[in-house]
Amino acid sequence: TLSEGRGTSEPFRVFGDPSLPKHLYSFRPHPTEGAKKSKHYGELCHGWYISGTPAEVAKKINRQIRLTWVLEAYKLFPDKDNFFISDHAFDRLAGNDMLMQQIKDGVSESNIRASWEPALSNFKKIRKKYLLYKDF
Repeated sequence: TLSEGRGTSEPFRVFGDPSLPKHLYSFRPHPTEGAKKSKHYGELCHGWYISGTPAEVAKKINRQIRLTWVLEAYKLFPDKDNFFISDHAFDRLAGNDMLMQQIKDGVSESNIRASWEPALSNFKKIRKKYLLYKDF
């Protein structure tokens, strides 16, 4: 049930829910031309701005996917059975069902990242010949 920021100026860069602690980052989604339907329109949501601090964004540091916030959101979310709107939707976005199960099982971020190897290294080798720009 978390909003992924549709209807804000930062879609997919913020996420949250009205039921999360109020000391977190706050945003209020509203219908827009590109997001006519979404979750929690008009409600004050609390969550995370996932692109990092403005200084991190400007310096292009910490460019990896930040799992910390998703893990923390799941831990704080009061209704675990409804955290994932549908297993299929999350799995489709994540690429498979492994990440969701790891989140539910309380696997640490470092262990989740470790599970991506050696497939990630193999992918990087394959894609190298197709890159047009410097790899980061």
